[in-house]
Amino acid sequence: MSEITKNLILCTCEDEPPQPIIHHKKSKKWEAKQGIIEIIEYRWTLQKYKGLYQGTEVGSIAFPSKWLSETISSSCVLQELNKRNCFDFEYQPYEKDILQINIKNNFHPYLSFVFKNEEWHEGYILQFSETYEVYKEGKVKF
Repeated sequence: MSEITKNLILCTCEDEPPQPIIHHKKSKKWEAKQGIIEIIEYRWTLQKYKGLYQGTEVGSIAFPSKWLSETISSSCVLQELNKRNCFDFEYQPYEKDILQINIKNNFHPYLSFVFKNEEWHEGYILQFSETYEVYKEGKVKF
């Protein structure tokens, strides 16, 4: 298991307003501000199953990936999801709940999990046969 996912927290925290902080020239935030390195922010969305889709729209499905980065894989996140409550709020998953994790401002690649038979599994939304509603969303913290 990746060390980074051992401390996985799915946080509902709001984006904090920028504050005037002076960073040391050797800090990662200073380097990111200068464009020397890029800080990647991961986001999550939890969706609740609403029922069967009655429309007639057609389209294509973007399938989920097995890896989000070199250190974050669906198998590591899945292991943590099934071991404990990774959310920062009281949450009881229900059948067909969907959790998706992606990089902020980038839809693909993304990790996707579905809750069925009382545990999380890798899976994706059947967009043209079922409807879902966004329940909560936020940042992924490690």
